[in-house]
Amino acid sequence: VYLFEKKLELDKTFAKYPPYLAKISLEKDRIILKDNMINRIVEVKKINKIPFCELDKKSTCKHIGFCYSLTEYYAVF
Repeated sequence: VYLFEKKLELDKTFAKYPPYLAKISLEKDRIILKDNMINRIVEVKKINKIPFCELDKKSTCKHIGFCYSLTEYYAVF
């Protein structure tokens, strides 16, 4: 019963606070993310086998870091 109560509490927390970054879609050479902190859609493209964030115009940013955490990332890139 205790674990069930903890699970319900976590569900309430996630319902109240959406995830900071969320994956929207994966395509052949790009990943589309939703950045809930700035309320923007972010496109991460593959350029010469290196991920590149179109929003930040960098290959090292929080959006790229989030992409590395996705298991699907390694199938796309």
